[in-house]
Amino acid sequence: MRVLTFLFLSVAPIWACTCIGGDDPCLDLATPETAVFVGVVIRDSGEGDGAGPGRVRIEEALRGVPQGLGEAEVSTMHGTSCYRRLTLGDRYVFVMPRGQPYGVGGCARSFRLRGNEHKLEALRKAIRNGRESVTGSVRDGSFEPFAGARVELEPTTDGGKSYTAKSGRNGEYTFPKAAPGEYRLQARKRKLRTEVATVTVPARGCAIHDLRVNDDVHFRGRVKDRATGKPFADIKVALYRIDGSQKVATATTDEDGSYDFPPVPPGDYRVEVEREGQESGPGPFVSARDGEEFNHELRLPFRRKGAKLRVRFTDDAGNPAAGILLRVTNSRTGEGFSLESGELAEVTGDIFLDETYELWAARMVPGLSPVVSGSAVIPSAKAANDLTIVLRRVVP
Repeated sequence: MRVLTFLFLSVAPIWACTCIGGDDPCLDLATPETAVFVGVVIRDSGEGDGAGPGRVRIEEALRGVPQGLGEAEVSTMHGTSCYRRLTLGDRYVFVMPRGQPYGVGGCARSFRLRGNEHKLEALRKAIRNGRESVTGSVRDGSFEPFAGARVELEPTTDGGKSYTAKSGRNGEYTFPKAAPGEYRLQARKRKLRTEVATVTVPARGCAIHDLRVNDDVHFRGRVKDRATGKPFADIKVALYRIDGSQKVATATTDEDGSYDFPPVPPGDYRVEVEREGQESGPGPFVSARDGEEFNHELRLPFRRKGAKLRVRFTDDAGNPAAGILLRVTNSRTGEGFSLESGELAEVTGDIFLDETYELWAARMVPGLSPVVSGSAVIPSAKAANDLTIVLRRVVP
């Protein structure tokens, strides 16, 4: 029997910048307290996390700016993870709460004007004329402008009008007369296409949404038992680039036996299982071009082998600890299950050989934090594991 002793560590929260609600500056127009203006940076806010506020010269006041105001200090949340640099000489469209001091950060919907003139025009029309419109940019996988794409705007309800446009030299597209309502938005060119986005055009308002064309290659497939055709879960699959046999991605099959690699650049690839004792042999050679998708099925000669996991719980003094909740998670697949010991001081569960698991156990009090807590990692399940987790009292 192996005895594992664990200490509960209390970790202070780490605050980071979190954005909620997307990046559409049109959304802020529904709030009367929003100021919108075009400004050129006359004092840089600094590199890194920033040295302090930037200063801008106001070139065009669109909404909520005091009459006659020519310059303004703009705080950039310098020194925090939300810092947003204002670079000397650049022009920005500022969308922020009205009233000084003005401020922007990583979550602000303000944007650099260069290359986004069509977005400024949409804001102008919505503010001055109350005209509905949908606009944005189409970009490729490297975030470069993607020209000549067919952009489609289709209503989500029956009876609405559909619209089409073509992205320009800078990737920009505009639907200047879109009626209010909810739409599905997508761009495509030949075999390439973007995700389908949902946008809402308010009455006398605008919607701004950028689209990215997926010009990468997508490999997915399934791993099955060679004899029965049943799926294999928790099998590692690797994607190799032919030139130099470079491994570019790995994936692990889910309960369905399915694997799905992140998109990769066009090129020559092969797919194969990567697990000792379960080689399927290299998959077919594939010469992949822009935006293509490939589905490969791989066959293995045998199944995973199961094992029993048995865990006992004790306190510091070695006394049995009952009423414990145990959570078991497969480190590679994320699959997990929970066990409750009830009036006993031990639990048993099913795991697989030669796979890594993480264990977390605690005695809980309803409505409160754990009274005692412990955790463990099983490096390998080469045989049935008989473990003891010593639970340590949590200090408030």
